[in-house]
Amino acid sequence: MALTITDGIITFVTLVALLALSPLFFEFATIVQGEADPLSGMVFSLVVPLFFVAILISVGVSARRRV
Repeated sequence: MALTITDGIITFVTLVALLALSPLFFEFATIVQGEADPLSGMVFSLVVPLFFVAILISVGVSARRRV
């Protein structure tokens, strides 16, 4: 199980972009929570943490495929 340099660079750039845009996502979630039902508000507030988990899973799957 090895991560290639290309996967590492793409992961790093994606994580930096997500970190840069996370305040925007949180601001949007705050606006939506005032108007939406509780389940939708919770889903919008979990977008950024779920993106981080999805990126980590994607990197793991990508590293595992290369033999």
